[in-house]
Amino acid sequence: MKNKILLSFMIVALLFSCKKADDSQEQNKVDSAKTETVVDVTSEREPLKNVCYKFDNGKDLIEANLLYDNGKVSGNINYDLFEKDKNSGNIVGSINGDTIVANYIFMSEGVESFRQLAFLKKGNALIEGYGDIEEKDGRMVFKDIKKLNFPDKIQLKEVPCD
Repeated sequence: MKNKILLSFMIVALLFSCKKADDSQEQNKVDSAKTETVVDVTSEREPLKNVCYKFDNGKDLIEANLLYDNGKVSGNINYDLFEKDKNSGNIVGSINGDTIVANYIFMSEGVESFRQLAFLKKGNALIEGYGDIEEKDGRMVFKDIKKLNFPDKIQLKEVPCD
């Protein structure tokens, strides 16, 4: 009877030690798989880029100072359009292909307002997009980004930043 108990105990111990070895091998496989799939994110990241743009036809002036950061854009824009209220503010948005869509928070005659902006990047210039807008939660936004028009008549050309 003692031999049967001892033999049973040894079999259980042997099975348990084999299971531990299998677990250890599985963990090594998982660890090596994790190591193989690690990607150096810093090598894929685009460097920060500060770019300034300007449109000046003698009557209208638009100036933008934008910071491009790996698919995102932020900065400030000033509009001084003939017979319209000046406005100046900040934008934050994203870049999808050659199109920038951003939220523009600006001051005009002492009142803070919000609207969406869109620009098409064409060479070293930005062309502002126009389309149907609607108010949502007190903010003016485009009804359909895919239906915007980008007329060539006002192009903000890249200029050196001051």
